[in-house]
Amino acid sequence: MSKQKQLAGYIAHRINLKNLDSSRPVLQYMADHGNVSLSQIATDLGLSRGTCNLHLQRLEHERYIRRLESRRSGAGRPTVIWGWDELANHTLALVFDVPFLHASVADFGANPVLREARDLSGIRSRDELRKMVKEFAERAKELAHARGAELRESAVYLPGLLDHATGVVPKGGKLSAPRRRGFQRDH
Repeated sequence: MSKQKQLAGYIAHRINLKNLDSSRPVLQYMADHGNVSLSQIATDLGLSRGTCNLHLQRLEHERYIRRLESRRSGAGRPTVIWGWDELANHTLALVFDVPFLHASVADFGANPVLREARDLSGIRSRDELRKMVKEFAERAKELAHARGAELRESAVYLPGLLDHATGVVPKGGKLSAPRRRGFQRDH
């Protein structure tokens, strides 16, 4: 059995691998604080070093994060600095700024991978719009996979329809406010 499969099995017996809920606080901490050590995360989140290490190994196995560097300060094991695996994770953003749809894919380092703008003035039905968005999302997913990455986050923005003072859609519209799925990260 490969070392990677052994690690996945070891972690699976200790942390729920079916979803990221158990590791979400660690991932959110890293999104908020940048590159960090196991000790920083464990101390600030009140986790044991062993539990924190399992979360880090699991997130590394899933390719959300990676070991960026090892720092040695005297005797003993070096301190490993963990950070987002920016190139292995991509974000899909759709900005509906009528009459245009601006669609883009970027890695978690905010480096653009794909950008497109489509004129929506010729769209006559929701089905046409749905088809256009679905085709772009499928291309984005294929592009991410071709780069050895995962499409981890998607965001939809409706700036042309929002009341900029309140951040909500006016009552006449049938659209909901912007929604983000996945982990939010400031760049």
